[in-house]
Amino acid sequence: MNQQQIQRQEAVTAYDRQVTHEIFHDTMEFLEKYIEIAGYYPDWHARRQFPNNEVKRTIDGPEDAEECFSIVLLGLKNTIKHKPPFIQEEIKQEFYRWISSTGINENNSPERLQHILFGFHEILEGRSEKFDKDLKNSKQTLDHNSPEYAKELTTFFAAFQEPLQNQRDIAESLEGKKHDEINIENKFNGTVEQGQGILEKMANLVRSLPENFNFFQQEDQKEINANGQPSKNEPAENDDHMITDNANGEPPKDKPAENGDGMVTDNANGEPPQDKPAEN
Repeated sequence: MNQQQIQRQEAVTAYDRQVTHEIFHDTMEFLEKYIEIAGYYPDWHARRQFPNNEVKRTIDGPEDAEECFSIVLLGLKNTIKHKPPFIQEEIKQEFYRWISSTGINENNSPERLQHILFGFHEILEGRSEKFDKDLKNSKQTLDHNSPEYAKELTTFFAAFQEPLQNQRDIAESLEGKKHDEINIENKFNGTVEQGQGILEKMANLVRSLPENFNFFQQEDQKEINANGQPSKNEPAENDDHMITDNANGEPPKDKPAENGDGMVTDNANGEPPQDKPAEN
């Protein structure tokens, strides 16, 4: 460690260290909420590490849960990139303990979850190129100037009011203290070595797979469900690229109709279909 790194570490306050851990654990709660809603594990209630999950936001299915998690992960990414290596290492070790504690491994986790965990770990390692690219190319489904966007933004950030108040309370209680004057207990009981070994095996598997995962829905990309398949409200295409129903190859029953002017309308009332709100 050079002199500059030593000075940077000494300048880290107790508040910096404590809040970074708090933001990490908030992110893990959103990750657990996603795993729960996706239904990856029938015994998730026994595996989960946050039995009283405090995610307050209403989640509309696995796709919405995954997008919420990705947005919260963005906040964690922007937080840890300004922190010294020793704090980043503490966060990584907590992540390894969580993996070990949940019993998730390369043999019992769906491919999409492995992509998510691998991508999360890459961010903790300071390698966020994939995440940044997905964010830059993400699909925007609501106009930033629309009332719907404002409502969605208000709903999403309302879920963070309590954590923000907690941060204010932490700031007051730790005022003037240095990072080494506080003790941060591990929240997870797993072992670092086991969790790290599992992540390494997952990483090898993910690197051998075709690149078919994105943290955010991309432009011209169909929505993907928790199993890595097109979402149930996305029509399938046959070999001739004709849109068909998944079950029988017929045109999908829920495909929006077009009026005489070629405008896409809702079958029931002739009005434009409502887009699924995007999280921001």
